[in-house]
Amino acid sequence: MDRILAGNPQHSDGALTIVAVAQDAQVPRNALTQRHPDLKNDFYARVKERGQPTDSGRRLRKKITKTVSCMVSWSGSPARASSPANVSAGAGGSSNAPCPG
Repeated sequence: MDRILAGNPQHSDGALTIVAVAQDAQVPRNALTQRHPDLKNDFYARVKERGQPTDSGRRLRKKITKTVSCMVSWSGSPARASSPANVSAGAGGSSNAPCPG
């Protein structure tokens, strides 16, 4: 856990996830999620103290940003993209096809 938090993983990609901690410790993931939830909770508490989002949080933010950008390009403006009436009615750009990906 300390290696991951210090940015020096030896056996994982260094992601701020319990999966990476387990890989780095070379133990099954369930050793941390089921048998030692105290260690899992400690890890996430230490990540939270640092003020850094977890990797899943970063992926979610990236997906939200991509979706909003797609909606804006499809609708023509941020205001129209955020309007529930325009989204549900399909009003917008020249194509009603959803954004890829």
